[in-house]
Amino acid sequence: MTKITETTKPAEQGEPKNSWLGRLRMAIKRSVGGIGAGLQEILSTNLDKITQEQVEDMQDVLIQSDVNFSVAKSICAAIKGKSFESIDDAKKALADKIASMLVPYNKPFAIEKADIPYVIILAGVNGSGKTTTIAKLTHQLITQQNSVEWAACDTFRAAAVDQMQVWADRLGVHVYKSENDGKKAEPAAVAFKAVKQAFDKKTDVLFIDTAGRLHNNDQLMQELAKIVRTIRKIDERLPQQSILVLDGSTGQNANQQVEGFKKIIPNPNIVVTKLDGTAKAGFLVGICETFSVNIAAVGIGERIKDLGDFDPNAFAASVVGLGLPATEE
Repeated sequence: MTKITETTKPAEQGEPKNSWLGRLRMAIKRSVGGIGAGLQEILSTNLDKITQEQVEDMQDVLIQSDVNFSVAKSICAAIKGKSFESIDDAKKALADKIASMLVPYNKPFAIEKADIPYVIILAGVNGSGKTTTIAKLTHQLITQQNSVEWAACDTFRAAAVDQMQVWADRLGVHVYKSENDGKKAEPAAVAFKAVKQAFDKKTDVLFIDTAGRLHNNDQLMQELAKIVRTIRKIDERLPQQSILVLDGSTGQNANQQVEGFKKIIPNPNIVVTKLDGTAKAGFLVGICETFSVNIAAVGIGERIKDLGDFDPNAFAASVVGLGLPATEE
């Protein structure tokens, strides 16, 4: 199995900010900083024995940052009635609970070398960052000596294909796309052709980019299902991986997206983009447990290297406002 990046180690005080872990922690701090401040204020009133009133106040803080109610209740129950020497001790107990919820679902993006191309289908709503995610994953796969190709199956928007081609030119990647002289091609037909040729050329990895669609648009969701059915006519093992790209600013609305897409694409892993520019990252704490989806990667910027492994320990520590990297860039 080829991993896209090395698995990150648990969050540590003093991690350099210019390392992936340091940058991730700073991004998370920006996205969930309000939670830590709220918990700080509540815990400062009493540490001798955490009261029910404190627990309810902490639940409210978590819910306001898009942690769902049942998860917020479970997190805060971890310290109810307990005594602590310091606020950081109490925060550490909360962080341990959050991390324990996320660790089982932390599955860094990886591919498996085989005798057939490794086909990955990406889905998500408009603007979630599917194409740039493909580009970032491709960049790192190429550095690992993998041959990579793309299938541009968003045939409804010419701009979508153009965007893919711009990225492909930068990375030196071949793009399979419609050749119907501007007419709308069947996305499934483009995918079928791409997979067939990838098999013939023995390409290592083929990404299939699909049109942005809302989870409740039945016509477009059935089109996505047709792509899956069509490529399975070539090999029933396809696709080996499905990725659902979620915009980090979506918040609790991500629950409906995951629920809808899980009915169409097989066992999707999630990639969360724009984690550095949102105050709603708390939704991650509950979405994995609720839908049994794994986090494959997170994005914290627009640069080609701004996508990497998620780290449950770093996320949990930053959520509750524990220590941040001490080394400046």
